Amino acid sequence: MPTIPQEIAESTEKLTTNTDIVDKFVHGPATIYIPVRGGTLRPLLYWQGTFQDKVVELAGPYVQQAEDSAGTAQDAASTATEKAEDASGSATLAGERATAAGEAQTGAETARDKSQAWAEGEEPEEGKKSAKGWAGESSDSATLAGQRATAAGDAQTDAETARDKSKAWAEGTEPEAGKKSAREWAEEAQSLGDPNAFDITADQTTDSRRLDQWAAQAKANQQKLATAYRLGNGAFATDSGAADSYVLSVNYEDATPTAYNDGDQYRFRAGAANAGASTVNINGLGAKGLVTVTGVALPAGYIRTDAETTITYDAANDWFVAGREVERGWNSNGYFIRWADGSQKCKQVRQESLEVTSGPATGGFYYANIFWIYPAAFVEIPQIDLKTRHLPNITVNSLGGAGELFSYLSECTLFIASVESIPEATYLLLLEAQGDWY
Repeated sequence: MPTIPQEIAESTEKLTTNTDIVDKFVHGPATIYIPVRGGTLRPLLYWQGTFQDKVVELAGPYVQQAEDSAGTAQDAASTATEKAEDASGSATLAGERATAAGEAQTGAETARDKSQAWAEGEEPEEGKKSAKGWAGESSDSATLAGQRATAAGDAQTDAETARDKSKAWAEGTEPEAGKKSAREWAEEAQSLGDPNAFDITADQTTDSRRLDQWAAQAKANQQKLATAYRLGNGAFATDSGAADSYVLSVNYEDATPTAYNDGDQYRFRAGAANAGASTVNINGLGAKGLVTVTGVALPAGYIRTDAETTITYDAANDWFVAGREVERGWNSNGYFIRWADGSQKCKQVRQESLEVTSGPATGGFYYANIFWIYPAAFVEIPQIDLKTRHLPNITVNSLGGAGELFSYLSECTLFIASVESIPEATYLLLLEAQGDWY
């Protein structure tokens, strides 16, 4: 594109931004100068900026056409002038040349008008836009694009702000004054423990459990209290069975059993002593074997009619363990004590007149016999002990009897010996036997 003369460039307003271009097109066109062959400058439109190339692209062909037309007209005018000078006498030829020059000038002006229309007109041809129209549309597009870019930037800023707030509320520390984040609430909840658990202090002891655990504990305590009540308030079950086959009915309604549970206890007064191995059936739940505290079948007389019997269910062995109160008895042969584990002790204190004169026994000792029937029989030979008073130098020598083993289970004969013969005298004797009754 030819250079604009300095004096015109200095006096012509330059448009450098999209906004300037739009403003000039709306409020009045700016001036552009397009050179025409021969040095003539015709004002059309002039600006500098982002749409310069577009204007040149759109207006260039018409500008070039105008230049060509103007050049042709100039050449024709020069030729006509030269011919007029050469043939000054030919007025007709000069007139024709003058007419041709005028037509050339008219064509140049027409080309100029078209160039101007394509540069700054509204619609130089139907359905087509001038350089001004394209510039305006481009400016609108640029403005819209700028607005959208601004909106996008604002949206991104809002999104980042929302992200930061969400992060602060999720894992920050006090996202707003006096408020806690989700992380802080979670840490506080964790420090408080199970939200379904609560503390109960009893007997100066604090325990923390869930409600269902406390309910289970309360139920277990209630059952234990019921058991304690039953055991502490006399016989709570009635025996309607026979010896060796005991049938019990629980009298306490709140403790009526529906099944045999490990550790369940019942107490009753038997209607008949057992003669041997026995069973018990409680509230029709089924007969179960009865065993002693040592886990063996009941011996005769284990279940008593003169004392209450407490039985405890052992689920592992599916039987009832029968307890037994300590039994004490007396008769003319002395007194005895029996325990539930089978232990038995028999004692007798008596005065007896003795003559330690038999003998001398082998070894040079004199001896005398003491015969004792136990107040209660043993199942094995017991350990015998004899203590005397006012009988010095007497020691237990050996056990005697009828010579049969059975005799040792219910009676015994003691031999006492002395190194010298002792005449008849009355002495205090303490006899003791200890062993098992079953």
